[in-house]
Amino acid sequence: MEGWLDLADVVSGGGDDLGVSELAEKLGKDIYMDVNGWHLFLRDAKYATPLSKIIAARLAADGNRYDEDAALQLLRECPVKIGGGKQSVKLFDLMPRVVVDDYLKIVEEYADDL
Repeated sequence: MEGWLDLADVVSGGGDDLGVSELAEKLGKDIYMDVNGWHLFLRDAKYATPLSKIIAARLAADGNRYDEDAALQLLRECPVKIGGGKQSVKLFDLMPRVVVDDYLKIVEEYADDL
């Protein structure tokens, strides 16, 4: 997790917030991983802010244009270490479809507000 999510600082350039904190707040409170019925929200897993920075950077690179496939690809690339780091599962695979849909809506609204 650290290596992939540490990219957030590199790709975001540490510049202006551009609404990243609001995006992180929405993702953190509404988006979760489902593990055997347990909901681990992104804020609690410390994923909300780094993921928000990566989303903002990707949108900026694409001219602030929302692309559903690109938003989904971020989830498919984001590793979640489990078992003390012995295994890694992609964030997308830990999210129920309804939560993925909520994530896409939040990212689209964020892009529209840019």
